Amino acid sequence: MKSLDDGYRMLAAQCLRKQARRLGKQINRVGKDDQVEIVHQARVAARRLTAALRAFKPVLPARKSRKWLA
Repeated sequence: MKSLDDGYRMLAAQCLRKQARRLGKQINRVGKDDQVEIVHQARVAARRLTAALRAFKPVLPARKSRKWLA
């Protein structure tokens, strides 16, 4: 069972890293291009990151996940 938990943690880390990078890229674009589209893309990225945090909450540290989802 431990290997399943470790694998799930790795999947969570990869998914969260990917979504955080996408959000970071959109935030870095603010002020450089069409604002409406950038804001839209940033909101989409934020929603996806939030959804991933909720989906992987069981394997995240409780204290940090509460802070991230607040």
